[in-house]
Amino acid sequence: MPRTGAYTTEDEGLEIVADDAEYGPQATGASGVTRQFTINNLTAKPLSLMIALPRQFVLSGAPCAGLAPNASCNFSVAFLPLDNGDLTGTLFAEGTPTDGSATLDGLSYVEGYGLGGGTLS
Repeated sequence: MPRTGAYTTEDEGLEIVADDAEYGPQATGASGVTRQFTINNLTAKPLSLMIALPRQFVLSGAPCAGLAPNASCNFSVAFLPLDNGDLTGTLFAEGTPTDGSATLDGLSYVEGYGLGGGTLS
């Protein structure tokens, strides 16, 4: 979904790039397109990471478990539709600083379209 207007980038905290990803149509029950995302740690603190994916989107490789200060990590997400129709969701990353300070959150949005093979009788 294209956006218009002025947008700023993160300059501290936890950032997920791309901030939205379109997967297009895919047959239900079949894994389709894979998109790569990058998590950026924009702090001077090491972080342990937890990544949560919406239903019908799956990790297609090892997740990022942690990030050094000012480091990044790539991970890939595949679209595996189980339902027909427009399917959207939010990728959520939570970074917990190893010094016990407040957690940091990052978000990205995903969208795909499930195409079923059933018929009406």
